[in-house]
Amino acid sequence: LRCLSNLAVDDETCEIFSSLNLFGSVIKILSSGNQNLILQALQCLQNLINREESRAGMVNAGAMEELIKLGKSNPGYLPKISLIYASLLDDSTAQSQFLETGGLDFVMTFFKYNDAELQRNGCNAISAATRVFDDTRRAAGSVAVPYIVKFFQSANAQLVVQAVNALANIAFYDPNAEIIQKTGVFPFLMQMVGEAPKTVSLAATMVLVNLSRQAKTARVLGDRCVSLAMNLLANADQDKQLQGSKILTNFATYGRHRKDMNEKGMVSIIKTTISKVDEKVRQQLDVALSNLSFPYESHYDDLDFAIEDKIKTTGEMSYQ
Repeated sequence: LRCLSNLAVDDETCEIFSSLNLFGSVIKILSSGNQNLILQALQCLQNLINREESRAGMVNAGAMEELIKLGKSNPGYLPKISLIYASLLDDSTAQSQFLETGGLDFVMTFFKYNDAELQRNGCNAISAATRVFDDTRRAAGSVAVPYIVKFFQSANAQLVVQAVNALANIAFYDPNAEIIQKTGVFPFLMQMVGEAPKTVSLAATMVLVNLSRQAKTARVLGDRCVSLAMNLLANADQDKQLQGSKILTNFATYGRHRKDMNEKGMVSIIKTTISKVDEKVRQQLDVALSNLSFPYESHYDDLDFAIEDKIKTTGEMSYQ
């Protein structure tokens, strides 16, 4: 087993694992009760985890269920298990099985330990699991958001990034916006966009992009968020320009903000900026300008139902 573990770092070995169906053999060892064998099996799985084919092979061999059983029966293995489990969730089958196998309840146990590594792996798992399915986003929103928001103030920079990424994906499910709003995190998110290191700042803008897709939340975020988006658009960083243009696109779907943005001259600023940015930002600003061109005088709070099939919002998913 130790020999297999050492060989598992090689791409050719991973192919052999698949052809011989060795994933199932290694995973069975997790229920052996032998500590030394279990540790070697976990190390072998960890060495294999970075390859897409290996993740698929492990998931198909029942790794999700076995890792959960082992973690529940012996929390001492959780540091290794949490890393492997979070990485497995990059697999689409694992994402689809996350709720039915008890994955959410399992990941929530990571957050109850005062351990930044476990908390980071937990946020990474939530971020991966919520990339595709609204059911998963809804379930995670109801239980994970209070924990995730607390991690924003951690001294561990990697934990902060993973926490904000997880919140961005949870926020993609519109009904979660109210849950997030109740945590009082909106001002802190906007502060992070302006002051945090780039990785954290961009992750925070993803949250704002997704939150601004929901009318009630956009009203709460308000003019400060629109001004923040204009500042991002004026930034020299193309990634920040793109995120700012997405926020503007979403706010321009609401009559009240369409009115303010037109009356405050933001349309002319956007038209001036559009010739100075790259193609991706230009395309997004074209959508924003299209939204801003619709009437707004009689439609302050919600989308104009007569034009909502033409007006467009945008969202942003975290893949880190």
